[in-house]
Order: sequence, then structure tokens, then C-alpha cells
Amino acid sequence: MKSIFKCWLPVALAGLVSTVNAQDAVIKGNLSSGKSPLAYVNVIVNNSLKGTYTDDKGNFKIEKLIPGEYILAFSSIGFEPQFTDKIIISKNDEIIDLGKMSLEAKNFQISEITISVPQSVYSEKHLSSNHVVTKAELERTQPIGTEEVLKKVAGVNVSGDQGISNRLNIGIRGSYPRRAGNLIVLEDGSPIAPAPYLAPEAYYNPPTDRLDGIEIIKGADILTYGTNSMYGVVNYITKRPPAKPTLGATITGGENGYKSQFITYGGTWNNVGAELQVLNKSYDGFQDNNQMHILNVTSKVFAELGSRSSIYLKMNYHQENSKTTYSG
Repeated sequence: MKSIFKCWLPVALAGLVSTVNAQDAVIKGNLSSGKSPLAYVNVIVNNSLKGTYTDDKGNFKIEKLIPGEYILAFSSIGFEPQFTDKIIISKNDEIIDLGKMSLEAKNFQISEITISVPQSVYSEKHLSSNHVVTKAELERTQPIGTEEVLKKVAGVNVSGDQGISNRLNIGIRGSYPRRAGNLIVLEDGSPIAPAPYLAPEAYYNPPTDRLDGIEIIKGADILTYGTNSMYGVVNYITKRPPAKPTLGATITGGENGYKSQFITYGGTWNNVGAELQVLNKSYDGFQDNNQMHILNVTSKVFAELGSRSSIYLKMNYHQENSKTTYSG
């Protein structure tokens, strides 16, 4: 009994291996374009996940194919896709050589592509405790005024005189906010008040509709802005002209008679961008006799002169009618 078992087992295994090997087949071939071999062409067995790609000489080989019907698909960027006729593999086939095949080049006509990189409006040198309110944050919160934005910044204490917050009192890092004289307020890097050393934030703050961001400088970087920046620096960053000619309109309404219409038109032609912005906003306030109306018109021109030089011109007209004074 033992001798029969020892002799029969190797014979059975040999028959099994022979059967498996007989079922495996290979399809191979070579792809070229003209006289040049095509490398890295995708070769896929149609309606399956099996495939390969050609080597640097254009050769390909797909292994472990069982008997059946197959169609190969060839694809490569810049060439017309191609399919083989139906390939039939029988039980006795081991290697099917498709020989040399060629792909035809295909010309693609694509539409014009414009690649633009928006210029960063924030200084990359500001570190430590400084803070930047980004364009994404402004779009997400849709604030009514700058007071609503600055109150969310750590280390900034804001006390507004009016509901729509065009008369601010800003204190930074513990400084007394009421009519702060040692605070610099800028718009696009330039002082916004006619008297920049006498409570500049109390006279004018740009509407948030016109802003792309706000820089709050409250660390050691304030030293670069002069001796009057002891409390800190607030720099309002306004919107730049869009890359393509664009007409935009934003109409907003809310409680207490809040109405806002913001219309813009601008674009960039070659290296010169220009835009006109018109904002009309009115508000009844949270208290009696606190109505306000604002008309703000801004025009700007921005020109790139070189990789490190540019010209930025801006004109702004601001008219405000308030029923109560900014002192309350």
C-alpha cells in the first residue's frame, strides 16, 4: 500500500502542472511609427484589467492568457487609438506573435489656454503674532463692516461708534482703543486718513465689499512702519482688477433697512489691469436716529513693468451722510 502511494503522487502532480502550463498562452508584438519604435504605448486586453506597455524598442508581451477570444487596444498620446481584429486562442496555442504593427500620428487642435498666477497681496515677511484675514474668510463670513472682521482677531480690541462700523476705535495688544493715536491704518500700504497721527481709524475705514484681505501687524515688524506704530498697524488690501474683463453686481438686503448695491467692471489687457467699483449702501441702524448712507466710487489701474516693478494708481470718492455723529 505504501509503495503504490509513493509512485502515484508524483505522476498526479506532473499531470496537474502539465495541464496548467497548457492553458497559459502569450500574445506579443511590436509597435512603431514609420521607422521609429514606439515606447510606453498602452496595450490593454479589451474589456479586462489585463494589459502592459511597450518597452523602448516597441516590444510588448501579455502572458497568462487562457483559451478564448481577445481584442487588444493600443493608445498613446499623439496617436490614433487602434484595435486588433479578434484573436482566438485555442488549447494548443502557446505564443501568438502579431508581428510588427504601426500607429498613425494624430494632430490635436486645442483652444487657447491662459495661465495666470495671481499676485500675492500679503507680505511674506510678516511672522510671529501678526495676522492676515484672507479673501476666503471675507467671502465666507460676508461681514457688514470692518468692525465685524477685526473683532474676531486675537489681540485686537474694537469699539465702533456706529452700527455699520465706519468709525472704529482700535486697540491692539492691550492698548486703549478710544481714539488711538499710535496706530497706523493703511489701504494698500498707504495711509488712509488726512491726519494719520490723530486717530486715523476714526475718520474712514474702507467698506468690506472692496476688500480682498486685512493685515494686522502687531509683532516686532511694526518697527518698519515708523515711530507712530507703537500700538500696531492695520493694512486694508483692496481687490485687484480681474484677469479677464468682468462685469459684476452684488445686491444685498437685510434687517433694519440694510441695503447694499455693489457694481464692478474691470479686466486685464496684456500687462495692464483696470477696474471701476461703485458701492451704494444704506442702513437704519440698531437704534433710533442712527441712519446712514454711503456712496463709494473707486477706480484703479495696475501695470506690470517688469518682474520687480509695477505701477498702481487708485482714485477714491467717498460720500457719507450720517444722522448721528461718530461720537454717538
